[in-house]
Amino acid sequence: MANKNGNQFPAWIIDAQQRVCSVTSTGQVTPRSDPGFAGDIGISEDGILWVVSRKADPDGGGAEIYWGTGDGQWNEINTPDPGGVKITGAGGRGCLYLTLGGDIWSMNTESKGHLQKIASKVTDIAFGESYLWAMFPPTLGAQPVLQYGTFAQMPFQWKVFPENPHPLHLTANASDFCYGLKNFKPVYFLLNGTTGQWAEGAKRGMQVSFKQVASGSPEHKKNLAYLVTTSANKDGNQTMKWQDGSPGTWVDAGFRAIRVQATYYVGP
Repeated sequence: MANKNGNQFPAWIIDAQQRVCSVTSTGQVTPRSDPGFAGDIGISEDGILWVVSRKADPDGGGAEIYWGTGDGQWNEINTPDPGGVKITGAGGRGCLYLTLGGDIWSMNTESKGHLQKIASKVTDIAFGESYLWAMFPPTLGAQPVLQYGTFAQMPFQWKVFPENPHPLHLTANASDFCYGLKNFKPVYFLLNGTTGQWAEGAKRGMQVSFKQVASGSPEHKKNLAYLVTTSANKDGNQTMKWQDGSPGTWVDAGFRAIRVQATYYVGP
């Protein structure tokens, strides 16, 4: 994946002023929106950025949705489709988002939206390369649990992850693994049904974002992972990044945020 659009930077954040900001590999933060603009952020595989704004959508469902290429210019999705409360990038120039009522909608940069009638009462979603991960009740009245499915197999069918886990703040990477928080620490969920803690050096967290992309040879994968911690001040929350090694560990990222989005940045 080329370093184009939002993928020119390893991370994007929403800062304490609710601005969307780009973050370089050296930790330099540059605002790319006005204050009070953003509530949630996602990124498509081709680097298109998606934002749930702070402005209520007149069609209901949540707040208005915008997209951009990372240059600071934002394009409003001005259609009769509802707004959203949570967003995740999908394939090229597309996204999936949740409405306030827990419905899943797809949207693209041509403003073509579609209600995905595959789940209801959804509380969280994350899209990897081909798998969609979501939190919603498996039966009426039950507690939301982690489930996953793929659009590559239609009709779409959900699978409940073994032992019905209920992590918070889902994120998914290009290897179709899911990550989230459990007891404020990062945990992983693999398609083979295994799970575990990914918390070496991690402070208590409130949001995690992880992408994994090829860098150099196809055998080598580059981990881009960030954790927004619960340690806050007027400038936002301390953010940590994953540092590969034997073993790897979480280290201070050198910037603060209220939300972070890892990208498909391939280097250096």
